[in-house]
Amino acid sequence: QGNVCLQWSSTEGQGYTIEAREGLSEPWIDWQSLVAQSQESSFCLPEATPYRFFRIRLDENVDSPSPEQEVVSFVEAKVMINEDQVCLEWSGLDGRDYRIEGSEVLGGAAWELIGETRLEGEVGQTCLPLTTPYRFFRVALLSEVDSEEPVLEITQYLDPSISMMDGQVCLRWEAMEGVFYHIEGVASLDFQEQWTLIERIDPSMEEALYCIELPAEFFFYRIAVLEEVDQGGNSTIDPTPVDYDSAAIGQVLLEGDSVVITWTGDPSDVFRLSYATSLLGPWMELEAEIRSENSQFRFEDPQALEMDAASPRFYRLDKWVMP
Repeated sequence: QGNVCLQWSSTEGQGYTIEAREGLSEPWIDWQSLVAQSQESSFCLPEATPYRFFRIRLDENVDSPSPEQEVVSFVEAKVMINEDQVCLEWSGLDGRDYRIEGSEVLGGAAWELIGETRLEGEVGQTCLPLTTPYRFFRVALLSEVDSEEPVLEITQYLDPSISMMDGQVCLRWEAMEGVFYHIEGVASLDFQEQWTLIERIDPSMEEALYCIELPAEFFFYRIAVLEEVDQGGNSTIDPTPVDYDSAAIGQVLLEGDSVVITWTGDPSDVFRLSYATSLLGPWMELEAEIRSENSQFRFEDPQALEMDAASPRFYRLDKWVMP
């Protein structure tokens, strides 16, 4: 009885991660990593594996090296060989770039680039199929590069309108100038479930639309807004006010096609309203700045009734604490 093998179209020099799980209700785990040697890649599963479901993820840690990056030093890598793969493992520096090179013979032959990876943590690993033409390997630490590219951070979550079109579930939201978006999904709102990145979207049009083919792996979706922060890690958005105190909601009423939230406060108060479809969260911002000319505050949420009735909304009110 032969082994079961996974095959997929790949990009030479690009890294891939094989994710696996034992059952459909189990979370995905990172199982194996490899760097593609050609436009077609394969990985044969050991017969003793407990996993029954697999998927291939493009490894975004494998980046093309910057032309300014130079080899600082070579690090000692441990070579491990099993029946399917040869794997390199080394100790390194978190956040630094490494280059993996291979050679068919030792002595006089040019070392060829296999791939690059940016370390997350202090241990690096890359695996190649046993069919690789290389028999000798080395790992190089690359110099740091001063990047002037903007750093993006998630600043809020949007509430998209959801509709069905031609066998797809479509998310639509009003795009904001100069920001990027993450489409995230989760199979259930159980607190143990982790939101998964589905797609990154660049800023483009006034109204953004993203559709997912059905049947889909996820049942709940959210839109993350990514905005630029400076090189010191500080957001370019006005950081004040910097703190919040919880506040009490007065009433939640149904008026026509909207849910209306009311409460009282001082005319100088500024409030933030968030919602969740589960008391365990995640909480997503509805309105960042709610003011009133008198002591009566009011907010209408027309989209609450557009969502699935099986997912009611819970509301949370916070008051800004001015520095």
